[in-house]
Amino acid sequence: MPIKMRIDGGDLSGKNSTAMKYAEAFPSVDGSTYEIRTNKLTAFNPFFDLAKYAFSKGMPEHLAKFLYYPAAIKDACTYRDDGSEIIQVSCVATRGLAYIKDKGIRDIFGLEKMVERLPESEHNFYLRVRSIDEIVRRLDIRRNFEREQLTRGDLLAETDPDRFIRREEILFDIIKQRFNPSVIFTDNMTPTETAMVISQSLCGGRDRI
Repeated sequence: MPIKMRIDGGDLSGKNSTAMKYAEAFPSVDGSTYEIRTNKLTAFNPFFDLAKYAFSKGMPEHLAKFLYYPAAIKDACTYRDDGSEIIQVSCVATRGLAYIKDKGIRDIFGLEKMVERLPESEHNFYLRVRSIDEIVRRLDIRRNFEREQLTRGDLLAETDPDRFIRREEILFDIIKQRFNPSVIFTDNMTPTETAMVISQSLCGGRDRI
């Protein structure tokens, strides 16, 4: 398989932190550290970097989001298995598809086809948070201590919680249909604990946690 592990989940579910804790605690088969790729599948994707920059500088959401479509196309057309031990955290195509489904936008860029073409991985996990209160608590922590990671998607948990929950449900359905992931509820877990659950799941072969 070209990708060792895929970790998906809604905003503030702990995806990146869990991936980093897992990579720190469990080296790959050859003893090297896993490479963590967040959202983009290819190590070099200038379209993604441009979109992320524009979004961070306050470009209106409906315009900034359109910049991510070339990034998804770049991933779909140029991804190759280069032998790296990769933990893939989310990706542009799945999140973009969830966004347009939530907004009721026609899929003129073929994101559904791109999702179908996404590379397989050996193990697939989806992190969920049951409580919106827990999500808002994490939002406060990010706002106060990890502000550089704060996104407009995160802020929906506070400004429009119904839409936040709806968008996460749409994303989950997309990931479930494409990858049938093991689901981990992280409400009362630290990223380190979630990484340990993933490790135990891989050893024990459990389908759901």
